[in-house]
Amino acid sequence: HGALICGDRNLRGHDRDPRHSFHMGRPGILLGHRLGRLGQTSGCGMKFIHLTDTHVVGSGLLYGQDPAERLTEAVTSINAEHSDAEFVIVTGDMTHWGDADAYARFADEITKLQIPFHLMVGNHDDTRSLMQTFPDLPRDENGFVQQVIETPRGRFLLLDTKASEGHAGAYCDKRCD
Repeated sequence: HGALICGDRNLRGHDRDPRHSFHMGRPGILLGHRLGRLGQTSGCGMKFIHLTDTHVVGSGLLYGQDPAERLTEAVTSINAEHSDAEFVIVTGDMTHWGDADAYARFADEITKLQIPFHLMVGNHDDTRSLMQTFPDLPRDENGFVQQVIETPRGRFLLLDTKASEGHAGAYCDKRCD
């Protein structure tokens, strides 16, 4: 449940134009986006990778599959075929249960990326466990995992919408500061 906003576009509601996004790997795992500023001509965009819902578990399978193995495949593909991207944004549900072992396994794979990456919490993530694994993850003065990324093509807002209870997202006044 994070919100990723680039310029004036909310990417969860992306226009689905096939010229601007592509899918690779298994459904729900990896999307890449090429974006330019509104009003610019083609060829002026930037490429970034959107990786979401990896749901890594500490050990074993989840619904008959190994999410860490799928993450390994995605990281390998990004490094081999998309090293020209500016960065990767992982939009939450990095782990399924939010436990330390799962974050350790997630970190073992995601740190193999050869381009910068940015993490956002999802409703399956546990901020405390995440911060133990990634202590340098940017947080605001209220402890929310959110940040602004300035690029030559525009501003990315990575917003923490994880509610303290339940699976619904939230964005309280403290997060707006």
